Amino acid sequence: EFNLCGQLYSKLMRLSNRSELRLFVVLTAGLILLINKYSYDGNKNILIAMPIFKEDKIGSRQIINTLVPLRTVFENNCTFKELILEVRQTIIQASEHQDFPIDALPGLLNASTQANKVHLFETAILLENIHDKCYLDHVYLTVLFSFLKTSQNLKGELKYHPSVYRKITAERITVHFTCLLENALLHPDRP
Repeated sequence: EFNLCGQLYSKLMRLSNRSELRLFVVLTAGLILLINKYSYDGNKNILIAMPIFKEDKIGSRQIINTLVPLRTVFENNCTFKELILEVRQTIIQASEHQDFPIDALPGLLNASTQANKVHLFETAILLENIHDKCYLDHVYLTVLFSFLKTSQNLKGELKYHPSVYRKITAERITVHFTCLLENALLHPDRP
């Protein structure tokens, strides 16, 4: 568990205009930037998952998927502002196509499945104010970033698969994520 509070929380709220959806976009952009920084080859094609929006946000339609893939092609010269706009567009498009049966993707992509668990994604992100964690119960993930916005701060939780990461590594990931967000928000126009 970790907290995004103080000036960082204030900057996140100001940038998101206190909108939970916009806040989620900024947090997702930060995670994509972090994954890019961690990848040894400067991975340009980043795929993470998000659960669909809570049922009260999507109305009374029948739910086909509970998971939506977010694919971002990362450009090294882009600024954090540009990345936020790209991620926003990705989330909009992914939500528009969320009725494509996610269970069909492993076959189309020749990805492995094991014990009825989808192995398309290593990482997922959610904001509990607009997403429901239970939508990810059927998905094998090595990392899950979960956030809850309160009036005072943003509570973060990093769940990780212990066969892949050690506790000290997970703790460092949360520190890196926090520092990266602080720097990105301090210099949003810097590549």
